[in-house]
Amino acid sequence: MKSKHRLKSISRIDTDDTHGWYVRVRFQGKEHRKFFSDSKYGNKLSALVAAKKYRDEIEVELGKPRTDRMVMTWHKANSTGFLGVRRREFPAFEVQASIRPGKIKKVIVPIIDGDEEAAFKKACEIRVQLLKKSYSSEGQVDF
Repeated sequence: MKSKHRLKSISRIDTDDTHGWYVRVRFQGKEHRKFFSDSKYGNKLSALVAAKKYRDEIEVELGKPRTDRMVMTWHKANSTGFLGVRRREFPAFEVQASIRPGKIKKVIVPIIDGDEEAAFKKACEIRVQLLKKSYSSEGQVDF
């Protein structure tokens, strides 16, 4: 039975001739990748320890916060000026928030009767409420 626990930015590769951990860290348009072979590090656990250490060092180097949650940054597709809220091609706004490690919540807010301003305001409120609920329950953020 496979574990449901995921390691952010680290994946396991097991093929006929390749066994190890693959690290890929992306942040603000930069990407670092490295493979940690079980045979090179002696065993699966030692390779994983080295992979985690590398991931953490690269995140510090890039200025990426160390968290198991998705880190949202500005993207060219976001023209709303509100992080986590974007205008869709169909008449709606999409809200995204990392509500817990490994879980992204998406909410679609339709634009009704052409009232884009009201839909945008509602989308922003939903985003703030999702963040308040998820982070305040962990004692991490006080809004």
